[in-house]
Amino acid sequence: MIRLNNVRAGVGRRRRRVVSAGVVALALVASACGGDDDSTSATGAGATTEDATATTAGSATSEATGDTGSSETTTPSSTEGGTVSACRSDSLVFAVSAASTTLDPATLNQAASTFIQPAYEPLIRRNPAGDYVPGLAVEWGYVGDGNTEFALTLREGVTFSDGAELTAEGVKAHFEYMQASPVNGQLLTGATFEVTGPLELTMKLASPNPLLEELLSQDWVIGMVISPTALAAPEQLATSTAGAGQYVLDTDATLSGDTYVYRANPNYHDPSQVHFDTLTVRVITNPNSILNALQSGEVDAALGDFTTAEGARSAGLQVVAQPTVWQGLGLLDRGGTLSAPLGDQRVRQAINYAIDREAITEALYAGDGVASSQVALPGSEDYNEETADMYAYDPDKARELLAEAGYPDGFALPTISTSFANIGLAGQAIAAQLAEVGITLELDEREINGYVGGVFGAEAPAAVLGLGSPPVYIGATVALMPTSPFNPFKTEDAELMDLYQQAAAAAPEDRVALSQQIVARVQELAWFAPVTFTPVYVFGAPELGGIEVNERNRLQNPVEIFSTEC
Repeated sequence: MIRLNNVRAGVGRRRRRVVSAGVVALALVASACGGDDDSTSATGAGATTEDATATTAGSATSEATGDTGSSETTTPSSTEGGTVSACRSDSLVFAVSAASTTLDPATLNQAASTFIQPAYEPLIRRNPAGDYVPGLAVEWGYVGDGNTEFALTLREGVTFSDGAELTAEGVKAHFEYMQASPVNGQLLTGATFEVTGPLELTMKLASPNPLLEELLSQDWVIGMVISPTALAAPEQLATSTAGAGQYVLDTDATLSGDTYVYRANPNYHDPSQVHFDTLTVRVITNPNSILNALQSGEVDAALGDFTTAEGARSAGLQVVAQPTVWQGLGLLDRGGTLSAPLGDQRVRQAINYAIDREAITEALYAGDGVASSQVALPGSEDYNEETADMYAYDPDKARELLAEAGYPDGFALPTISTSFANIGLAGQAIAAQLAEVGITLELDEREINGYVGGVFGAEAPAAVLGLGSPPVYIGATVALMPTSPFNPFKTEDAELMDLYQQAAAAAPEDRVALSQQIVARVQELAWFAPVTFTPVYVFGAPELGGIEVNERNRLQNPVEIFSTEC
């Protein structure tokens, strides 16, 4: 029995987006889609995933609409994939703060996906409202129960920018190419791909994965299909594009690391979704320079920064902000290897009680951040309302727990930090509050690569973190499992592992409750001390439409922007 999602025009399921930012998804970066590929690989910094992202960051579900033993396929309308403008304009210039070292989807850091989104069409598209609608696939869904098989039916008549045709064999080759990548391949570890027809194939997974719908969208690079012709000479993918997206990279007009110029793809399957003749992505590293370029008209829209948000508002620009990445402490040495106090759960809980989250959030992000003691974003489906006040600010409770654990006078806690993405400022604010209960946070501020190496290498018992908020299933692989990079001391909790395994194989109607239990268990164990969810900003000229980030759509895709005045 196939639980297929037979998507009809205008009908898609709601979801909430990660940031993703950034690589597998729990991204070490506050701007989950502007990171530098060199910061880390798929399980490292700069992702959100968005984006680590994923990421950035990066939070959708893979819910099926129900059993459809003999479902009817409906051809999607041209309005499904995103916003529709009345006309096409000449050009859009979109600015980001960091370049990508490659354009190859297999080796590109998830946080840098802005550079390939114009050129590659995903199998499943997440539109600005947060619905999943057809991309290169017109029908998809899990086969049977257990979330280990996923069937795809592809769109007919699609050609890539190099003239190759879309086929199931080509998508299989794409998956196998992605699977071999040390950067993004872990999302397909152990999977096999069976072609069942010219435009049909089934993914067979080595272990349950309930979130393939999201992972095959443009929010994750594995679903952004590469031309089979280009896969025969993949070295070209680092500096050129070979997708079926709205645009094609103009390599002659592009200056790597600075300016990336994309021309409208005449072969794109839905011309109504191509809003500009030319889309340019500019790299401008200084936030004030980005704001100046927006004010002068040199740039039309950009990923913004908290330091210039008020200036952008004062200048009359559109400013949208979506809390996405949580900042706080990673209490990493839960076994007490380097810091005996952290081996006591009461001490970790005391740290959580000692932090005034509302005060820090207001001081750093004014009205754009959201205070929380959970690793799940408030309002998201994984957020556990029942434990929302588990660590309400209570310094007296913190002192009481410290005394019970044998540390009435507090202790010193070596903590790695970095100035990157405002993480250092958050660390200083947390340190000031912990000092009130006798805990001295010994901050070791490093440049980003040294910071990442220190965290992943278990060089200190604690770290100030900036982690994305992807769905629990993805986030757990980056921060909660014994093999997770943000679990460098390889802590394991049997109850947590059992909940995770249940959630991975659960039907959609059961998975959300299990995910909320996972969040509550992590909160109870006090493996982390989350403080605030920081915003991802997008700035834009007043005449632009499609500038939208929200709970379901946390990262701005430049191809969704259009002019309201053409």
